[in-house]
Amino acid sequence: MISSITTGPSSRASNFELLRILAMFFVLVVHADFAVLDPPTPDQLHAAPLNGATRILIEMFAIVSVNIFVLISGWFGIKASLRGFTKLLFQVVFYSMAVYLFFTAFGSAPFTGEQIMANLLKVWVIQEWFVMSYMVLYVLSPILNAYVENASGRQLGGTILAFYALQTLASLFYESEQFVNGYSAISFVGLYLLARWLRLYGASLLRVSTGLMCMLIPWLAASLAMFIIIWNAVPNIAWHFLFYSNPLIVIEAVGYLILFARIRPFVSRVVNLLSSGCFAVYLLHMNPWIYIHFKHFVAEQYTRLNGPVVILAIGAFLVAFFLVSCIIDLLIRQPFWRAISRCISVREKK
Repeated sequence: MISSITTGPSSRASNFELLRILAMFFVLVVHADFAVLDPPTPDQLHAAPLNGATRILIEMFAIVSVNIFVLISGWFGIKASLRGFTKLLFQVVFYSMAVYLFFTAFGSAPFTGEQIMANLLKVWVIQEWFVMSYMVLYVLSPILNAYVENASGRQLGGTILAFYALQTLASLFYESEQFVNGYSAISFVGLYLLARWLRLYGASLLRVSTGLMCMLIPWLAASLAMFIIIWNAVPNIAWHFLFYSNPLIVIEAVGYLILFARIRPFVSRVVNLLSSGCFAVYLLHMNPWIYIHFKHFVAEQYTRLNGPVVILAIGAFLVAFFLVSCIIDLLIRQPFWRAISRCISVREKK
């Protein structure tokens, strides 16, 4: 079974689709935490340590979101095809234009040729960095697959170790423009190869204890981050823990992968349908016309509510946003794509 953004939902392994759903929900959590409010300062942590510690810990747990998403693709291997790439591109353009036309209809966005071109070509490339990085990975996947098939386990492992040594050095100490702290296609290549190695040669690591050990990393990272912030020992170093390229974050993501790989494979139509629509969650909430309202609503809850209530309120909002996005995808975008696919198939037969 191939599990990636571009495959159908009917026969996917639902244990991994649950992980995909969790990863996408973590994306919402990250964008509702530090992306809305700045990270807590030393003064804020001294004034309200429980509030600041909770926010840091939530961020540490959720920041693995993108890494998990790419690891799943690497675990199963991307089977690149023109139809698959077209489907991915269609999803991106569909939501970019649909959201823009919706806001235009209500007078909230100007209807101009320049804006149309921006929403067709520019917005999703600049604003939604993940899309372009994943497209590059998708295009490169046949080359990566060929290397994995022809390299020995030792060669592949050596390549991965060298890659992460270089990325760690470049990202944590120099903030390299090539790796962009993990927000790049080249970092996706490293994650993809790592997951392929785990699937093919990492049997000894696929134990429950290994996964649970990885899950403890957020607690360690959050504690270190808080210590650095409170004592202001090394300014800005604490937030290096939140880079996708941080090896601790990579190991944590691998921990999630191992835990869900240990679940006995099963197929659930409900889980798989939700998973097939969850990419829409990203494309909708990251659309700039929606994102500004998303951030405003979450920030308003932080201001209006206190304590556990604010976490419950924002959590309920994120769950609702997730479900509505999936329903929109299932009822509108997916039937639209199936109709287009049928037309293409008919023309190809003729």
